[in-house]
Amino acid sequence: MAFRFRLETLLRYRQDLEDAAERELGRQAHILTGLQEELAAIGRRLATLRQELEIQQAEGMAVVRLRLYLHGISHFERLRGEQETRIQVQAHAVDKARADLVRRRQERQIVERLRERQAERYLLEERRHQDRQADAMAVLRFRHAGPGEVSP
Repeated sequence: MAFRFRLETLLRYRQDLEDAAERELGRQAHILTGLQEELAAIGRRLATLRQELEIQQAEGMAVVRLRLYLHGISHFERLRGEQETRIQVQAHAVDKARADLVRRRQERQIVERLRERQAERYLLEERRHQDRQADAMAVLRFRHAGPGEVSP
């Protein structure tokens, strides 16, 4: 008779939960990466505006144009601050998803260790049973052969 783990359904369920947590972590990490890329783009745009402003100031510029550059710089600095806040929130979501994955993995591993222990116990019992059967067969052969005879 083959080993049958009675909690196999629970193990599969916990594996499914772990897989879902892993996918969620990947999704949250992907969102974080996108937000970080957007922040980098905002930073590049801000640097470009500042460089353009310096060039324009060196050449001499109208006050209206100066105000436009300063307004644009202010706008991108505000965007950068908002983006940094979004990144912090998303980093927290990634940490939460990672912690959930670790918890799900541990829950699955507990059931797997239980299965392994039960399988080892089953194999040990099977070996003991086979040894008892072999011993019983040897006793029967010895009795059947009679005293002084060698059994085949």
